Formats: sequence, structure tokens, C-alpha cells
Amino acid sequence: MNHQRASRQTHNRRFVGPHALILLVVLCALMVGAKTERDRVADMSGAARYIVQSDDVERAARGVAAVGARVDRELALIDAVAAWLTPAQHEALVARAGLRVYADQEIRSADTFVVGTALDDFSFDSLSNSIGTMSWSEDWQEVGESDGAAVGNVQIDNGQLSIAAPNRGIQRAVDLSSAHEATLEFDFRRKSFDSVDDFVAIEV
Repeated sequence: MNHQRASRQTHNRRFVGPHALILLVVLCALMVGAKTERDRVADMSGAARYIVQSDDVERAARGVAAVGARVDRELALIDAVAAWLTPAQHEALVARAGLRVYADQEIRSADTFVVGTALDDFSFDSLSNSIGTMSWSEDWQEVGESDGAAVGNVQIDNGQLSIAAPNRGIQRAVDLSSAHEATLEFDFRRKSFDSVDDFVAIEV
């Protein structure tokens, strides 16, 4: 699986591509699983949908009727019709003068999305908390220590994650291999940043 890790440590950032952590909004373009009308007709007769073009719509429609097929739709803008043709009907139409026959390539839109979140609001003092609609790939992993969520310089307490001391952090992975887009969001508060050298960084 494709895993991306991140340290839970800085500001709002937006990522396009197979990245992100904490609050993930993963938009996955889906292909419709149910059979389309195209699939059902093809199953029944071995037919496929074609665009038949000529000098005008009427001539294209007459050509389709002449081989025993039925016009499915008129395409006046391009002087053509759409029709379901068996292999024999397709061969007969291709042989007729004045007609141009093209396979009708179906276009599927990617404007249908599934929205999911991999979310931890730190409402429990646990490294395994998860309240989103997606599953994390693993629990939180402490960086620089491994003494659990309740003690140390990396703690989860009272709905907050706190990180103190140099070279400390926390990370967690989520599978974004099928993600179209992902957004990382989190709230933060600074405390005791007394020096210009004090900072917290986030890596994705």
C-alpha cells in the first residue's frame, strides 16, 4: 500500500496528489459499478454503439435503417446519428458509400466523489484513537521517545496533543493510494516560544 507519514506539528496546508494527514478529505473519483445501458445491449446481442455520419442527419438515419438497425439518437450538430449495431450491421454500414462510422467512446465524468476523513480529535489519551470515516494504517508513533500518550514530552491530554523539547514529534500513516485529492487541516496553539530558535515543523 501507498503510505504517507506526517509529524503533527504546524499550520494548515493543502496538498493535491497522494499526500496528507490528520484531517484528511479524500476525494476519490469512482467508476459506476452498475451496468450501463450500453453494457446491457451489448450483452444481449453482441452489439456496440456507433456514430454514423453523413452529409445530413436524414441520410445517416436512412443508412442505419437500411441495415436493419435502429437510430438511438440524432446528432444534428455533426450531421450524424447514434445507433447500436451488430458486427454484421457495422460491416454493412462501413461498406456503404457516403457514410462514416465511428465507435462511440463513452465519456464518464469524474464529478462524483466519495468524501472520507481520517481523523483524531485527541478526545482520548490514546495513540490509537480514530473517529473518522477512514481507518488509519497504524497508531500514532512517537518520535524521540516511546513512553506512551500520558507521559513524556509528547503527550495527548484533555483533547490536545502537546510536543515539547528538541527532536520530539509524532507521526501516523494513512493509505492514499486511491485518493484524487487530499486536504490536511488542524488547529494549533503556541506556548513558551521564548527564542527565535524555537519552532515546530510539519512534514508530509
